[in-house]
Amino acid sequence: MSIRECFTYDGFFPDASWLSRCRMLLANPRYSALVLFRLQQAFRGRRRLSRLMARLNCVLNGGIEISNLATIGRGVDFHHTQGVVIGGDSVVGEGVHIFGRVTIGEKNGRYPRIGRGVRLYAGCVVIGGVTVGDWAAVGPNSLVGADVRPGDIVVGVPARSTRVLAGDPFAWAKLI
Repeated sequence: MSIRECFTYDGFFPDASWLSRCRMLLANPRYSALVLFRLQQAFRGRRRLSRLMARLNCVLNGGIEISNLATIGRGVDFHHTQGVVIGGDSVVGEGVHIFGRVTIGEKNGRYPRIGRGVRLYAGCVVIGGVTVGDWAAVGPNSLVGADVRPGDIVVGVPARSTRVLAGDPFAWAKLI
């Protein structure tokens, strides 16, 4: 990926001038987190520059840490960048919405795969070689350690599907 593509790859402000893009890079963490990550990957062969982009991303955007080896699709939206960690060989699909303090990480040497259009709400943790299906949602402060079906909503520690709870008037009490 070229440096020019880093600023336009995700579709933010396609007709904006370079000056406007530079302002957005400094002022908008939702935009700058992705641009700095794309720059980090563009400089992958030049280790010091890549590390500099990772450190800048962490400092400018409230502690977001994205591994150089992670794969992030187009249009990923960081609603709050504070405390977000995306580790190693994790794969994040297109159009994913990530809220604050989300951790996507390794367990036993395996990394998760997040499908397209998934919503990862505040404080959730997705670990291990799990797959979160397309258009699924992971509730706040949930711990996902098993696969999530496409379109499913999971909540709790450990995360459980809300489909199982349908029709039971006392189902939410079982989650606590």
